[in-house]
Amino acid sequence: MVQALSGAYAFCGLALQRDGGEPQFHMAAAGRRVDTDTLFRVASVSKVITGQTALAVLGQEAATIAAETVLGFPLRHPLTPDAPVTIGQIAAHHAGLCDAGGYILPEGQTIADWFAEMGDAVWDLPSPPGTRFIYCNLGYILLAAIAEIAAGERFDDLASRLALDPLGVRTACRHFDAPSMGSIRRST
Repeated sequence: MVQALSGAYAFCGLALQRDGGEPQFHMAAAGRRVDTDTLFRVASVSKVITGQTALAVLGQEAATIAAETVLGFPLRHPLTPDAPVTIGQIAAHHAGLCDAGGYILPEGQTIADWFAEMGDAVWDLPSPPGTRFIYCNLGYILLAAIAEIAAGERFDDLASRLALDPLGVRTACRHFDAPSMGSIRRST
């Protein structure tokens, strides 16, 4: 299968399996030499780490908590003003949020002020919470903020301590503490 997906797709993959013991790594690559020290560029795996971190901070009841009770500002879809968005809806991409208005907050602006400024641009107006899956990066910005507020600790520190360190992840290459390019081992 790896050979079939290689070529035009330059397929490369990594799976982590953990059944209560030491992690087991399963690697597949076409035209690359890989081992347990190989660094892979990954995309939305950060959402898994964000979700795990929020769950560790908030506990098993996290999915039913109204996000606004932690955030400190109303978070309600315009079509359902009497129903607060839950943390579970945010994590499942069912909050009615969308990325149309962007999801990068200007430096120095609070998330509450940014949401107030953006207005309806953060919402998928035809889709109230719980009615439709809408992949939304903004929701995970909120989820990280919720974890930070609830724990009183920076999200990157929380994620390292609660999600990455237990898995033995040595670096997540956060943009503000990424290793210098000379210290990253490259595979060819």
